[in-house]
Amino acid sequence: MTAPAVSPPEYAFIASDAARARARGAVAALNALGYDARHYAADAAEVQHAKAVVFCDVRPYTARFVYDLVDDRNLQFAEGAYAITCPTVALAQVVAPRLGRAVEVVPEPLEGARREPRAARAKPRSRPLEWLARRAGLATDSWRTRLLWTGDKSDVETIVGTYPGLRRLGTELPLTLHCVATPEVLEALREQVRDDAADAVRLSFDVASSQALSQALEACDFLLLPREARLQRAAVQAGRHAIVGDNPCEAIRQALAHPRETLESLQSAQQKLDEAHAPAVVARAWVRIFMRGPR
Repeated sequence: MTAPAVSPPEYAFIASDAARARARGAVAALNALGYDARHYAADAAEVQHAKAVVFCDVRPYTARFVYDLVDDRNLQFAEGAYAITCPTVALAQVVAPRLGRAVEVVPEPLEGARREPRAARAKPRSRPLEWLARRAGLATDSWRTRLLWTGDKSDVETIVGTYPGLRRLGTELPLTLHCVATPEVLEALREQVRDDAADAVRLSFDVASSQALSQALEACDFLLLPREARLQRAAVQAGRHAIVGDNPCEAIRQALAHPRETLESLQSAQQKLDEAHAPAVVARAWVRIFMRGPR
């Protein structure tokens, strides 16, 4: 029996591992508006007949395509594209002069559920209640300010360098530091970050997954030192304050001391996210590029 022919997609995204999340986000945004967009990880015959094909960080293999850059590598693959795209203005400014042509910015769509902003407040400690809890064999961290950290190997040095300051802060403002990362990164952290000041900073570790990160964002007060813009967006989408900059301990103090201003800042940040990263906004940006076609 002959296998039924696979119908071609309206719009196809072919992505490298590094660009897979971006491609899937674009496909989800387009499908939500009723377009037929599909994601492929490798060569697929049906994409030859798509209205438009986007190659995300991989070598193109059709004559009519859009090339999407996730960084400043593989620029040679963009030759022959009728449009070149990337996720940020900063990257466009870097690669456009090297390519000698315009690079259009199509932001990443928002991921995860939208949560109401929550401004953390310093929680009062009750040492009598803590003593009673210990006597009863109960663990309670309800008075602690909850920090979340996630990153890769290149981020370990930064959080390790920040940890002594967190320990000092924890003596006046007890903290939890929940680390979500790959097993290799967690092992490196355990070797360099000691839990010998548990009363000041209580450490916990979880292997990274989309579910683990989503749950950790929901539970935390602050996302600590997110280097990637994607993580900063995820924190704002979850209604949590992302602590960035060279003095995170002071930033935590200020946020706790001024909860109203922190809440207003989060509300404003969510509004700005919607203006640039709402799925419908991102989908329409792709469609404008697709409809223009080759010049």
